[in-house]
Amino acid sequence: DLEKHAHITKDFYVGDEAWGFGPVLDVRRTVDRGVIRDYEDFGRIMRHVLEEEMQMSKEDIMDSPVFITEVPLNPKANREAMTRSLFDNHNVAALYVANTSSLGLFASGRVTGVVVDIGYGVSTSVAIYDGEVLPNTLRRLDVGGKDLDDYMIRLLNERGYRFNEMRHFDQFVVRDIKERLCYVAYDYELEKKKVGGKTVVRSQWAKGGNTVDIEYNVADHGNDMLPGFESKGYPDVITIGAERFQCAEALFNPRDLLGRDHMIAGVHNMVRETVKQVPMDLVKVMYSNIVLCGGTTQMQ
Repeated sequence: DLEKHAHITKDFYVGDEAWGFGPVLDVRRTVDRGVIRDYEDFGRIMRHVLEEEMQMSKEDIMDSPVFITEVPLNPKANREAMTRSLFDNHNVAALYVANTSSLGLFASGRVTGVVVDIGYGVSTSVAIYDGEVLPNTLRRLDVGGKDLDDYMIRLLNERGYRFNEMRHFDQFVVRDIKERLCYVAYDYELEKKKVGGKTVVRSQWAKGGNTVDIEYNVADHGNDMLPGFESKGYPDVITIGAERFQCAEALFNPRDLLGRDHMIAGVHNMVRETVKQVPMDLVKVMYSNIVLCGGTTQMQ
């Protein structure tokens, strides 16, 4: 329908610019769990970043070295293709590819320790000694912020709401709820018992067990200005209770809560597996210097 979609004037949109066209365009995620899935799209993103976001001319790009990060255990073929794209398609002057874990440790003022990086699609842990990564200690868990978002949608739908994981607005709202209201329970089973007998202030949309509920206003924080607000399938005020700590628990129990039977049994076990690989005289040092990094670690 050309008349209906006459406002779409480009062959492709990148990042925030594509927000309003979610229901119309074929939205693709170029990087999935730290791995580039489409190199043509990756080239488009780099061109957008360099020329549109950073306002660099082709001459500026050719004179500028590029510093880029990659997740641990990034496949060699992935790194080579990324390097080839930057040199061949953008003619960058020089390129340095850094490990995100090393940068996280250095940013904390340390050169020795264990870095636990929990990102959008991948969680990793690795031991670093005197600035050098110990490759045999690296462990990876394909669980991250995106998995928590999807799990939160499932929990909210079990409460009686109608969130759709394919709608971009719903994804944004759930991510905002997670970042503002969710927290990690020190003792998950004890937390469930603590909230089990409390009085509930329940909205007409909410249903489920007796939990201490808190209200979230979808219209706050500028959400009402985003495309998709008017067509959402739930009220402006939604109620959230035990979901606040149930969501984060998926990081520690992905097998039961996410159905990932083949994975390491949680980020805590991932860290333990990392430390088990270092020499005995370094175990205490490593446990005394654990650094958390990545957006998902910002939860309380």
